[in-house]
Amino acid sequence: MKNSDSIKKIVDGIYHLVLDNSNDCRSYGKILTDYLHQNKLPLHSILILDGRANDCSMLCNDDFLKSITHFYAIAYILGNKTVEQTKWQHARLISENNIATRYFNTDEDAFNWSTAQLKVLRP
Repeated sequence: MKNSDSIKKIVDGIYHLVLDNSNDCRSYGKILTDYLHQNKLPLHSILILDGRANDCSMLCNDDFLKSITHFYAIAYILGNKTVEQTKWQHARLISENNIATRYFNTDEDAFNWSTAQLKVLRP
């Protein structure tokens, strides 16, 4: 489920992106924008955003912030680093650009919540 170079489709309507230090923070905007254009994702999609290994600053690329508004909801995985201030600052920035953002410690919790959201969207 992890690939630092791209977004992955987990199941129909749920996508996963790992933010890690192998890419410059600015490149994630291009990754998401390109994926959205190439794959024509439906607006009622959910993104699992794994920020556990991410050391991004508060200054996210505008393309990244615009692209996350495409998703109905975002499951943001913080992992066990939830006490780190920079993790919360980044997570808060994401939630300011997508109000349906929820925070999780594990992949399993994020996936279960995402699946439940899809059931609401696509009864």
